[in-house]
Amino acid sequence: MANELDPGISTLDREMWGLDANFPPAPESNGWMPMWCHPHANKMMLVREDQEEYDSNKLKIKGIAAEVSISDFRQGSDYWAVDWKVVQSRNEFSQGRILMRTQNLERAFGLSDEPGRYGIAILKKYGGTTAHQGAYIRYQNFLNIPGPGTGHDGDPNVSIDLYDDMKEAVRKFISK
Repeated sequence: MANELDPGISTLDREMWGLDANFPPAPESNGWMPMWCHPHANKMMLVREDQEEYDSNKLKIKGIAAEVSISDFRQGSDYWAVDWKVVQSRNEFSQGRILMRTQNLERAFGLSDEPGRYGIAILKKYGGTTAHQGAYIRYQNFLNIPGPGTGHDGDPNVSIDLYDDMKEAVRKFISK
């Protein structure tokens, strides 16, 4: 579960999984982004205070066919609700909710590059910077929630090209 405290990768983990100094590997790429990331990742934008759908209790990143929102799951706890939705057509969509601890939210949104113990298997298979099974995979600024896909329409995941304003908004949101 993404809400488990992840201690990071230990020396024992490296030995057990056969990880070398080059772990985690870079993903297969189409030249500028991972193959598992949808090209519309760069169309995702932060919902700002002056926009009608702004909600001070949520941080929202939205595109034409996808969105992710982050909210405090339980006031005063270390848990965040990450809700995501992808619209494939007028009548079809995929959506879900992941609970993440602050540590995983920071990793997912590029505030930390620690690979994390619970992402070893997914990083070995798909490559990336950091991941947590069933929650996210990220390579540099390319984030997929809840995991990798084919990089084509119809995938049940959200791809985001993380811009600096998004990272800063997440940092501020989780520190208030």
